[in-house]
Formats: sequence, C-alpha cells, structure tokens
Amino acid sequence: MRQLPIADRPREKLLYRGERFLSDAELIAIIIRTGSEKRTALHLAQELIRRFGDLRGLANRSAQELSTIKGIGKAKAAQIKAAFEIATRLITRPLTQGIKVSSGEDIYLNYKERFRYAKREFFIAILLDSGNKIIKDVEVSIGSLTQSIVTPREAFTEAIRESAANIIFVHNHPSGSSKPSDEDIAVTKKLKETADIVGIRMLDHIIVSVDSYASFADEGLL
Repeated sequence: MRQLPIADRPREKLLYRGERFLSDAELIAIIIRTGSEKRTALHLAQELIRRFGDLRGLANRSAQELSTIKGIGKAKAAQIKAAFEIATRLITRPLTQGIKVSSGEDIYLNYKERFRYAKREFFIAILLDSGNKIIKDVEVSIGSLTQSIVTPREAFTEAIRESAANIIFVHNHPSGSSKPSDEDIAVTKKLKETADIVGIRMLDHIIVSVDSYASFADEGLL
C-alpha cells in the first residue's frame, strides 16, 4: 500500500475526505488491514469484489468461502463477517425479550435485514406471553431456496416448553416475492389447527422478502 500516494491510501483517504468517497474495495481493504506477501490489502479487496460480484455477494458468503481467496485467511474472513454483522445489527430493529409486538410491520422491520442475504428459507417461531410481549424467537427449520420444511411438532415444541400463550410464525422468501404460495397456505392451515389443539393462540404467519411482507392475519387467511 505504501507505493500509493498518501492521499490515495484507503485509510488516509477516509480520514481526509470521508468514508463516502471510498469505493467498496477500499472500505474492505480497511477492514482486512493488511495484505499478503505479494498483494496489498487493496488488491485482496479488489479480488474479493471481483470474485463475489459486489458487497451483497460478499456479505452472503461464509467465512470458509471467503478464505478460499489466496491471501484471505481465517482471521481476515472473520473480520469481514464481523463487519457485515455489525452493519446488520445497526439497521435491524431488535425484538428482544419483553418487547411488545403490535403489528406485522414490527416483525417485518426486524426480520427483513436478518434475511436480506439469506439463500435459503428460514422458519422462525416468535413466542409471546398473554400480553403479546416477546419471550424469545426460535429457529424452527432451514429449508432450500424455494421451500422451508416445517412440521407442527417442530413448530410448537419450544412454545409448549416455554408456556407461551401466543405465537407468530415468520419465514422468508429468498426469491424476492412475499406472496404466499399454495404450500405456505397449506402449512399455515396445519399450524393453526395444531395451535388450537395445544391451546396456543396463533396470531399470524408473516412472509418476509427484502422489499415487502405478507401477513396471513391481515389478509384474512388465518
């Protein structure tokens, strides 16, 4: 990096001009800090962007995938993943224990960022007390790109254990559309039937995509 003029070095450029003037590769170079024996941090960052397309593609890769780039070991891969996780937490509205859920939008604003780079469908159960305050959320299952596999038994196990009074289910559509599929409707019907049997009130099933969400309760599908 020393062969670059001081004003063009990523760290100095950020300090003198501001972070908005840096390219994606320059920002990544600051995160990984050092280069390898033959390549600078900026060269490594440029290779990461070239290989994975853009910041979104980079964020969507595991630490193991990142470390396949020559010069990016486990430490640098961990630094990159940590930076993206910090960004996600900053823009995610936390639904922590004791917080009252008032609407489907509350759920959407939290989970859209959590699912933004997900390649597969994640099925989540949000356990609530009788006042609709969060007890905890539970990852019930992980499916494929177009399908989340969940059974009523899996969906309600933790809710019964925690003596939840109410429950909301959430899953994402990596395809980008939040429109419920026929399978989503069928699964929701089974979950509602099970909820009635075990005495837990099912308040909603929400499908989340990056730009929109669908609420079964709002659409009268429960």
